[in-house]
Amino acid sequence: MQAAQSIVVDPISPGGVNSPHGLILFDGVCVLCSRGCRFVSKRDRSGYFRFVPIQSAEGRPLAEQLGIDPQHPDSFAFVAKGQAYVKSEAVLRIARELPGAGSGYGSSTSSRR
Repeated sequence: MQAAQSIVVDPISPGGVNSPHGLILFDGVCVLCSRGCRFVSKRDRSGYFRFVPIQSAEGRPLAEQLGIDPQHPDSFAFVAKGQAYVKSEAVLRIARELPGAGSGYGSSTSSRR
C-alpha cells in the first residue's frame, strides 16, 4: 500500500472577482475530502484550482463567512469570481471546470469560457 501524498496549498487567496483561479475550501482533517481534492488536482491540467484547508489561517475566515464552523466543518465550498458555492452545488461547479466534463461528471461547457 502506498503512503498518502500531501497536496500543495497556495498561500495566495484565489477565488476573487479578478482572480484567474477557483478555490476549493475543504476539511483538511477529513481523508475523504483530501482524496476528493487529489482527484480534482490530478485532472486539473490547467492549474485552475487552488486548495485551502478550512482549518488554516487563510481558510478559517472564509469558512466563517459561509457559515461553516472551522472547528467542526460539515461541508466544503468552491469560490470563483467572488461567488461561493457549498455542498452539492460546489461539487457541480467544480465538475464543470474539469476537462472531459461532458463524459459523465459535469456539464459539457466550462463557466470560465
